[in-house]
Amino acid sequence: MFYSVQIDDTTDITQKTQCSVILRYITNKSELVERFFGFYDVSEDHTSEGLFNLITSLFLEFSIEKKLVGQCYDGASVMAGLLNGLQARIKEIAPNALFTHCFAHKLNLVLQHGCNSNKICRIFFANLTGISAFFHNSTSRTNVADSIIGKRIIS
Repeated sequence: MFYSVQIDDTTDITQKTQCSVILRYITNKSELVERFFGFYDVSEDHTSEGLFNLITSLFLEFSIEKKLVGQCYDGASVMAGLLNGLQARIKEIAPNALFTHCFAHKLNLVLQHGCNSNKICRIFFANLTGISAFFHNSTSRTNVADSIIGKRIIS
């Protein structure tokens, strides 16, 4: 079997950078399988070297480094950089691992660009962000919002 890996990172509510790792492969019956490996705290080392060390340790643990044929990340230089990005480092140990820019991230970039070029959209999202900040910045306002929302949600 051959594998591809998809990696994405996010900052959780405690401001720690978490990296999610997903493995995809096709079974002998031609069924696509996607397995979530887990979330890994990469707050201390979010460099391409740190991510490379994390991924290679997972590959070695499951003996799949020689069977990797695909890798998918966002377009950040840490991930997608041609010389020192994670994708370049992975190609050193798995030359057949083609890199693909994640389409979900591409769609997000297109939507951001589209919304930023439309004045009505910019105003809408600014207001939406302001409403969120208004409640988030005050415990008493958050409690009022929770009590109102709680009354409207049918249990």
